[in-house]
Amino acid sequence: WYNKGVALGELGRYEEEISCYDEALAIDRQVAPAWYNKGVALGKLGRYEEALPCYDQALAIDRQDAEAWQNKGVALAMSGRFREALESFKEAQQLGNPMAAQGIEMCLQDLKQQNQ
Repeated sequence: WYNKGVALGELGRYEEEISCYDEALAIDRQVAPAWYNKGVALGKLGRYEEALPCYDQALAIDRQDAEAWQNKGVALAMSGRFREALESFKEAQQLGNPMAAQGIEMCLQDLKQQNQ
């Protein structure tokens, strides 16, 4: 199910991809990449709030997943939750994600604008 989900995601068939990850997770809920990829697919559909629990599940399994921290930050930022996003981007940066600095800067700018 997991591999089928990956293939469907590459084809841009995100709803079907999500269903495949659900099937894979019904078999084994400890597959962090399935949680992560489900979050990514939900994000591609603009369903950021739904993606957040997926990233949380992936991070509960592997706290060192810099990509999951990064994408959680993106989902939080896209949901307008900039303080929380900032913390996720900081975690991603500490784990070596090169894109995290951009997320941190974006959040700082957005928080500054909110305080004006």
